[in-house]
Amino acid sequence: MRGNRKRKSPTIVPKMEHATRHAAAVVQYRSRALAYSLGRSLPYVLIALIAAIVPMTLVYGYRYVMVAPSFRVQEVQVEGNVRLSAQDVLATAGIDQSPNLLALDLSDVEGRLTSTPWIRTASVKRALPDRLIVEVQEHKPTALIALGSLYMVDELGAVFRRVASGEHYDLPILTGLTRRDFAPAATGERASASRSLIQGALMLMANWSDGSVGRLADIGEIHMDPLFGYSVVLDSTRPEAQGAFVVLGRGNLDNKLGKLETVIADAVRRSQVIETVRLNDQRDSSRVTVRFRPQTPTENSEQVGSADTAEGPNRLPQHARTNQQQGE
Repeated sequence: MRGNRKRKSPTIVPKMEHATRHAAAVVQYRSRALAYSLGRSLPYVLIALIAAIVPMTLVYGYRYVMVAPSFRVQEVQVEGNVRLSAQDVLATAGIDQSPNLLALDLSDVEGRLTSTPWIRTASVKRALPDRLIVEVQEHKPTALIALGSLYMVDELGAVFRRVASGEHYDLPILTGLTRRDFAPAATGERASASRSLIQGALMLMANWSDGSVGRLADIGEIHMDPLFGYSVVLDSTRPEAQGAFVVLGRGNLDNKLGKLETVIADAVRRSQVIETVRLNDQRDSSRVTVRFRPQTPTENSEQVGSADTAEGPNRLPQHARTNQQQGE
């Protein structure tokens, strides 16, 4: 029986069908591989595209706004100018022909403004889309200083401009310093001492104008000496005080100015013309020495504010003797 059982014959697949199935499997495999590869590389492709597009967009966008009519300067607002007109400020800044607001180099404009002697500081700001704000701070002339030629001094003590020929300013004149005190080669100590002297002179001027003595006489000149302090030549409409030479020295200025006020008021009451007043006695701060101009050659018009003997005219500084001789 076992020998008579028939075996199944194997199924025979035609060759054409086998080839078709193999090709389909290959295509499916490659499709999956391609999809997988694209899925992994797509972010990098997008990044590359963005990296190429963004710079181009920025370049073309920059070129557009630099020439766009909507960003051309239509209005310039000038603030803080006192002596200089708005037209002077704009001419110095070099802003003309409606430049593009975004194309302006603000630092360059500020540098041109501060290069002019009158302007101490400058600030330039944009106000989009078409407005420019220029704010300047000018030097305020407070005194003149003699350095071979006359120069202007502002309220902070900065020497900022030479007085041109034909210009006249009714300001006190500071003397006693030279151009070498401000030269680049000057030592730091020397330059600092010069600045301190000028600032002290400006403080003296402020105390003078705020006090009662300012109603009796003005300051015509302040002589500055690093050792002996300050001396003043009076400028007054009162003949009793006009041209008087006052030696203040250093320190305790408020008290000294109060004593000077008493001296001037007394001279006006007596109709005596003051020649010199010395308030710098180091041994006796209460001592005031006053010399009046003699009304006659033989008249002794010297008065002393204490029992001590007054110093004669030969003891005055050289610039004081010069003023005395000119007054006589």
